[in-house]
Amino acid sequence: MQPLAAGTACTALAALLSALRATGSSLAEQRLLFYGAGEAGTGIAELVAIALQQRHGLTLEEVRHLLVDL
Repeated sequence: MQPLAAGTACTALAALLSALRATGSSLAEQRLLFYGAGEAGTGIAELVAIALQQRHGLTLEEVRHLLVDL
């Protein structure tokens, strides 16, 4: 992942997790839309997948079922 995309992904995930904390929601309850398959979008999706694994104990296979390419 490019450094700029990694920074963008970290910032996006931090903002998402902050909003979830403020509203009392969990990441696993959310539906996320990634528009396009550029470096930033795929980087954010990758970090969201890692967060789902770490915070909710999901396996990689379970995370893949949650991330759908339309």
